[in-house]
Amino acid sequence: MALDGVSERRAVRLLVQEAEHDRVALETARDHFVALLAEDWEPTVERALHYLQAALAYGDGHHAWDDESPRRFVRWAMGAPR
Repeated sequence: MALDGVSERRAVRLLVQEAEHDRVALETARDHFVALLAEDWEPTVERALHYLQAALAYGDGHHAWDDESPRRFVRWAMGAPR
């Protein structure tokens, strides 16, 4: 998360790239920073959380999460035809 001097757009793209198509990894990191903010507000933690949320939104919009990931959640409701 130490991306000082890097534009927000570049930081978000780097996070998505480093996640290697694993959306769950970014969600886990986001949850970690949410917990840190709940304990004590700190600007650097808030900034990291902002980057992670932006990376998740960017990845969703650009279909960055491949369907071959073993950690991918099921997209269909139980009992729905496939």
